[in-house]
Amino acid sequence: MDLPVDQQRSPIESLTPREQEVLALILAGRTNRRIGEALGISVRTVEVHRLHIMAKLKASNVVELCFRCRDWRPTNVPGQHERT
Repeated sequence: MDLPVDQQRSPIESLTPREQEVLALILAGRTNRRIGEALGISVRTVEVHRLHIMAKLKASNVVELCFRCRDWRPTNVPGQHERT
């Protein structure tokens, strides 16, 4: 049985907390290298998180990802005061 629209989970809510951190930095325009530096993880790990995010949100490119997340406001963006 389907849940009423107001009780359905957003696809973003299906992301892990780390994937949400990576997503927030992608949406802030950070490169994979900068995301890795901000989170203390390797570029390859960022790439894997990015791949999972794109799959879970059914986005084929970053523009589509940004469009799908246009109403989402992250609560905590690591490195948010850092310049790109």
